[in-house]
Amino acid sequence: MKSLSFLSALCGIFFVLSLYAQNTMDPILLWPKHPDRKAQLGAPSLLPFLHDGDEIRPCILVIPGGGYGCVCHGYEGSDVAEAFRALGFHAFVLDYRCGVNGRYPAPQEDAARAIKFIRANATEFRVNPDQIASLGFSAGGHLAGCLGTGIIDDVDASYGDEADAFSPRVNAMVLCYPVTQFDIANGHIGSGVNLLNTEDKAAYQPFTLMNRIDDKTPPTFLMHTFADQIVPVQGTLLLAEKLAEKKIPTGMHLYPFGGHGAGLAKDTVDTISWPQEAAHFLQRAWGK
Repeated sequence: MKSLSFLSALCGIFFVLSLYAQNTMDPILLWPKHPDRKAQLGAPSLLPFLHDGDEIRPCILVIPGGGYGCVCHGYEGSDVAEAFRALGFHAFVLDYRCGVNGRYPAPQEDAARAIKFIRANATEFRVNPDQIASLGFSAGGHLAGCLGTGIIDDVDASYGDEADAFSPRVNAMVLCYPVTQFDIANGHIGSGVNLLNTEDKAAYQPFTLMNRIDDKTPPTFLMHTFADQIVPVQGTLLLAEKLAEKKIPTGMHLYPFGGHGAGLAKDTVDTISWPQEAAHFLQRAWGK
């Protein structure tokens, strides 16, 4: 637990430092009437990375990983949002509840509320409400995957405002070295323990992404490395197989080298291309 607390603090420090290098708006609180809800950096929130001007653009919701025990903003958050803003998207980074402050359904409530809120305010943000993608890493990839599968249908993210009327389902998913299930062979059991506070394997089954794909699951882009030492690539391969079986448009980029938590993979000559490949996939999936 000490190591997890240290990692959590380190992630927060790197995130705060990164904000000084970014030109961003202030964070937007997701549940302002619920100050008791605590996330990595305070209350659950969205950090916007928006373009100037009146052009309506597609939108990316960036969800950092952290094993559902912390939120690794430093290398899977603001830098990723800035990269996708440079590629022509509006972007938001989600700071969500997790660990002892947020067992299930808290992270899913925050993610669902985020999508509903963005859609409800699409005109103000100049976002195309039919072109919103979730982009998640590791356990954040699992959370991003919940937004495109039946898992999110079991979550009540109502708040009593106009956003309640909007769907929490995304129009595309970008899942980077995602936790697709909570087991040792093909997933990450620690994420399941942190999310559900149990080691009961039966309790994990409803949260296996491939089990919850349905006719509303959107086009999906997958990225992973064969050298990932934390979350096995096999989980991504199984998810791709199920998506293909359901005839969901799917793009998958697998790289031979690189450990877990690559983020933008700026120190590589190959994996560094994944954001551009993901952007191309979304443009094609959305008919642009």
